[in-house]
Amino acid sequence: YMDFQTPWSPDGERFTTAQMDGSLHFWETSSVKELLNLSTEEEEPGATWSPAGDIILTSNVYINELTARDAASGEIKYTLDMSDYALPVFGDWSPSGDRFSIREFDRVRIFDTASGSLLQEFNVPGVRISVVRFSHDGTQIITSGREDGTARLWDLQTGELQGAIGGLVQAQGIAWSPSDDLVAISGGGGIHIWDPEFNAEKELLPILAADVFLPEWTPDGKQIIVPSFISSEIRVFNLSQALYTFSGLSDFTGFAAWSP
Repeated sequence: YMDFQTPWSPDGERFTTAQMDGSLHFWETSSVKELLNLSTEEEEPGATWSPAGDIILTSNVYINELTARDAASGEIKYTLDMSDYALPVFGDWSPSGDRFSIREFDRVRIFDTASGSLLQEFNVPGVRISVVRFSHDGTQIITSGREDGTARLWDLQTGELQGAIGGLVQAQGIAWSPSDDLVAISGGGGIHIWDPEFNAEKELLPILAADVFLPEWTPDGKQIIVPSFISSEIRVFNLSQALYTFSGLSDFTGFAAWSP
């Protein structure tokens, strides 16, 4: 099972659409001109662009293959056979786009974008991994497990576990601060602000556990915006205090984002 759908290129100049017949269409945003029309063996393929916009990964829920294509020509660069993977799901791109992650039930694999070579594996036996996030400098990843409510910090150079934070009931989101010195993790009574260098929780921004979804930092790292899934509110926090709340939104508010 491959679960991703990122139709826009990073610069916003192109987007993709997929159809049930397996065709994947590339469009120019400004003119809505069709740039490419690719026929794939994937029924309604999903797609995600690399951060540089030069590579696009495609797959679908029926074929256990992941295909990397040149985003300009549509040419296939390589195809990864994932038939032996346990429910593979696309995880995250490294910020530079040189690597990407695939998460399985209790394992995360890191691949080289250019060649498709497997670079690393991280295993948490018996724990279903729900989220994977690269740090902004590309040197670390954080994985979170639903069953044990624990987020784990891994060093990508050594492959070693560097730290962990537990008690994350219904963890839904992980967000590195822009400078990578703090991590906001939802679950277990609110937003946990974690200092990965010292493996310590700095503070807890209290919100009903089931009401927390995906936190986002401001570009300067001074504030956090938190959409609330059940109460349909968006809260903005300075560390240690709530600044303001947007109420009266439509039901099930799941996402929020800052302008650059």
